[in-house]
Amino acid sequence: MARRPATSGQRGAAAGASRRQALSQDAILEAALVISQREGVETLSIRKLAAALGVTPMAIYHHFHNKQEILIGVIDRVVGEAAVTDHGVPRSRWKDWLRASFAAMHRALVEQPGVIPLLTDSLRAGPSALSVLDEVLGTLREAGLGRAEAVRGFQVLISYTVGAASLRATTLAAQREEAAAGALTHRDAATDLADLGKLADEFKALTGGDPFAAGFEVLLAGLAPQHRHGGRPHDPEAAHGTGEGR
Repeated sequence: MARRPATSGQRGAAAGASRRQALSQDAILEAALVISQREGVETLSIRKLAAALGVTPMAIYHHFHNKQEILIGVIDRVVGEAAVTDHGVPRSRWKDWLRASFAAMHRALVEQPGVIPLLTDSLRAGPSALSVLDEVLGTLREAGLGRAEAVRGFQVLISYTVGAASLRATTLAAQREEAAAGALTHRDAATDLADLGKLADEFKALTGGDPFAAGFEVLLAGLAPQHRHGGRPHDPEAAHGTGEGR
């Protein structure tokens, strides 16, 4: 007996089943990151994710309990892929280790600015973010900071890094928009506003062209280890003449 051809409804059901089978947490997080980058994380919804992936909202709920879990996963994906502490600098050179780790974090956030608003929310951390936190606190404790000092130190460094990345990402986006619209270049603006132009050149020279690194050095200078010798803060790294070539 000849097989009857499948109806359009049957074909649609089969295609839907195939998409559901191919759906994974990674695919959902990737789609969520794309939407966050393109439209802003505040626009993200389960319904919009489902539409982007060609599945029903219930298919999303098979992998995540709610939107908050997805947002936590998005942050953790960015942190994990950035591998911010995998730079090879030994933790014994604690200031160099912090420089390398937070510089990598800064770069990752500038490249993925869509997740920056999530870092200001009271979301619990995922495994990758917790691992970074544990390493930073461990490094600060090994450098001689007390537990409370280490926590405060981390809060200061991460707040500065997130804020600097947000400012940098916003600046780059504005420059792209200006270039696309054929607006005045910074050189044109400096010609019209001579004093501002000179100040910008001087600022660039003073920071070595990297304002983030310059500001980070100021914060590092304020992280005084708890151990004291002769009434003055003791820096084990400086005492051994390591990592202080900047």
